[in-house]
This record gives sequence, C-alpha cells and structure tokens, in this order.
Amino acid sequence: MNFSFFNQQLQREISGKHRGSSPLWILLQPLLLLAVYSFVFTQIFQARVPAGLDSGFVIYLALGYWPWSAFSESVLRNLSVINEHAALIRKVAIRRDTLVLARVCGVFILHGLGFLAVLLVLSIAGQSVLWQFLPVAIVLLLLLALLAVGFSLLFSAVQVIVPSISHMVQPAMLLMFFSTPILWAPSMLPEQYQSVVQLNPMAWWVGAMRELMLAGSWHWHLGGIIFLVALFMVPLLGYWVFHRLSPHFEDYL
Repeated sequence: MNFSFFNQQLQREISGKHRGSSPLWILLQPLLLLAVYSFVFTQIFQARVPAGLDSGFVIYLALGYWPWSAFSESVLRNLSVINEHAALIRKVAIRRDTLVLARVCGVFILHGLGFLAVLLVLSIAGQSVLWQFLPVAIVLLLLLALLAVGFSLLFSAVQVIVPSISHMVQPAMLLMFFSTPILWAPSMLPEQYQSVVQLNPMAWWVGAMRELMLAGSWHWHLGGIIFLVALFMVPLLGYWVFHRLSPHFEDYL
C-alpha cells in the first residue's frame, strides 16, 4: 500500500466531511443529535432500558447508535467511491482498495470522536460509564471497522459492474438497523422471538458494547460466534471480489 496516497485520501475524507464549517462542528453535531434523541425517546416515547441495567435510556441508545452509524455510513458511502474517483483511476495507477480503506477510516475517526464526546457529556451529566473498559471498547470498534471494510470492498466493486446493487444495499442496511436492538431492547420481544435476535451478529455486537461500558462484561452466544465467522469471511470475500473485478473497472467507468 502507498501510505502517502492513503494519508492524502484520509485527510481529504476527514476535511471534506465538514468543509466550510468549524472543526468544532465535528463535536457539536453528535451532541445536538444527542439532545434531540434524548427529548424524543425519553419525553415523547417514554423509552426505558431493559431490566437489569442500571442506566438511562439515552446512554443505552448512544452505545448502539453511534457505532452503527459509523458502520452504516462506511458501507453506503463506499458504494460510489470508485465512480467518484473515475478520472483518477483512468489516469494514474493506484491501489484502488486504498480509496475504500481511507473512506472507512475517515468515517470511523469522525464518528469515533463524536462517540467519545457523547459519552463524555453523558458521564458529566451523571450517567454511569465504565471508562476503564474503553480500550476494550476501542478494540470492538476496530473489529466493526474491519467488517465495514469487508462489506465496502465487496459492494463498491460489484456496484461498478452492476450499478443497481445500490438499490438493494440501502434498504438492506435499513432493515438491518431496525432488526438490531438499537432503538429497542430484545426483552421487548415475545419470548419465542428473543432467540431469533441472537442470530443477528450485529445484535450481539451492540449488546457486547453496552454490557462492556455499562456493566463491565459481555456474554457470548450464537450471535457472537456468527459475528466472528463474518469477521473472518466477509473481509476475505470482499478482498477477493474487489481484486478480481478491479482490472475491469475502466471498462465500466
């Protein structure tokens, strides 16, 4: 990998996201979203955390929503990354996967800063956050970023050849969002459906992050095993498909 080119693209991703606005907006935007979600879910919907967790709903929501946002935005924004750099690809011999990797890293860095700002504000406001487990939480975020890289490589390459795939990926991500306990708790489901949620690897990841930062532990179940299998298979599949299709990109750009 050309690290100079990677750094250039990473800086462009980070600066381009908030071009024309103050750098403070990187921190203010997630805090404003937090204020909106706090009002909507606690005052209007009267949302509550599941039994057994001594925390407010806002911190429960934050620990699931911001990491999911980083994952979802990484995958969706990378659908068009090759087409956006079509002129560069035609003129210069570059590692095309660097474009994907830089975009994922840029998205996770920005969302990570917002995530930390939200947790800090909630902690100051009296919410119980176990900061001593933050290094482990960062490892969990890195694993999620690796999964995002795998999906991004896969979908960005296929999208060049089959542009209509974007019409399937976007609703699929929306379906995954609502089927993952981010806005709701698994205990809200009828008992016969709670075991089905465990088959969702993202449900395990979100639950692990919450249990870690709120209770200092997490529990393994089938969803965790599925997540580890996906973490191994998806990046390998994405890398293989991307590099098989990459030599043919110019024919479709």
